[in-house]
Amino acid sequence: MAEPSASLSAIPRLAEDSFPPDHAALMALYDINYQCLIALCPPLRNPAVQVPRYHDDSLPGMPALKLEFHEHTRHTATFGMTCRWEDTEKTELLPDVRLRLYRDSRQAELFGHCETSRGSRGAPDKDFQAEWLSRRYAGNRFLFHWLRYCLRQGYHLVANSRHRP
Repeated sequence: MAEPSASLSAIPRLAEDSFPPDHAALMALYDINYQCLIALCPPLRNPAVQVPRYHDDSLPGMPALKLEFHEHTRHTATFGMTCRWEDTEKTELLPDVRLRLYRDSRQAELFGHCETSRGSRGAPDKDFQAEWLSRRYAGNRFLFHWLRYCLRQGYHLVANSRHRP
């Protein structure tokens, strides 16, 4: 059995080899993003834990990583995740995304970022499906790299009990 850290550092083979991306490659990214999120914040696995905010500001010289729930159900969770420097001039340079975690299928996806909305909830028109898939793939590929970066840096999200104002 492979070590969890080994699987988190591996780039999903389907995701890297599929060009243009297909649904299987996108699902592979959702799977690995879930594993990375659980490694970053283990309480996310348990739907009974209803802590509204998590953070990590323990790394000196690094921005604080924060997670805040928007919606929480037994099988899914929608939340925002961001990094913030204490210096307000640097805030627009850091990720600020919305994520959706599917506990039942063990997947996580980039749901949007601070300047975009999800748009239509229906399936894309056939003419736009390739573009839709490509955008979803690119966004989730970014999430994959960002989560791996956070794990390599040593971030670990904890309940908001010691959060600085």
